[in-house]
Amino acid sequence: MVGIALATDTNDAMSDNIFVHARRRRLRPYPSPIESVSSDTASITIRRFLIVALAWCLVAGATFTATSTGLAALGSAFGVLRLPYALVLLDERMPGIFRLHMVASGLGLILLPWALLLRHSHAAHRAVGCAAAALLMVGLAASLPCALLSETLPVARAGFAAQGLLGLALLTKAVNAISRGRMVPHKRAMLRAASLLSGVVVLRLMVWAAAAWPANFDMAYAVIAWLSWVIPLTTAELWLQRRFRFARLGNSRRARRLSCLQNTVGPA
Repeated sequence: MVGIALATDTNDAMSDNIFVHARRRRLRPYPSPIESVSSDTASITIRRFLIVALAWCLVAGATFTATSTGLAALGSAFGVLRLPYALVLLDERMPGIFRLHMVASGLGLILLPWALLLRHSHAAHRAVGCAAAALLMVGLAASLPCALLSETLPVARAGFAAQGLLGLALLTKAVNAISRGRMVPHKRAMLRAASLLSGVVVLRLMVWAAAAWPANFDMAYAVIAWLSWVIPLTTAELWLQRRFRFARLGNSRRARRLSCLQNTVGPA
């Protein structure tokens, strides 16, 4: 209430000053309607341009990080890149399943952003999306035994297992939704799945930061195993809920306008 009162007093004072200076300088106190419309149109155009530019920067960054992470996984699977010692032990314990997890997940991560970029082409989006979903489901299924038999703490194993199970559930929901022609649930499930899978990239960044942290690395890695995918998934969920509230508010406003118009016009 104090802020509203201050804003009202400020607006009144500004209006008085505008008219006083306008009389002194023989200028109009407010711009003409054409000037105000042109300025509003220019501001809207600039705002839309900035939003589109930011969206393309985010898409380019996501494509680059997903591709680089997928290529690193493929290089580790085929022996081009050296594995950490803990993953070397896991590879010796489960050689076939671990390599399958690395190859399938790496290829799926590379194809996932391209499925998003090709969404306006139905045939290409369907082909790339089906291949990405199949590879990611294979990689997530193979990650479950790898997570349970790893050398990390039980808390970290539970975090990786929960990520794999939730990723399988979201991908299955997305595939079932698009097979029934339900576009909106498919988009929401794929957005949640993509944010969950982006935890692979966040995990690498957090591990790099935790390596220089003078603390117990095993405990830090156990916390990172949860935070790396919980933070992106929570962010995507909040964004989806915000869009849902705005869409519901817009629908209610349109319904009220339609009812007022019908009451004004009357029955046909």
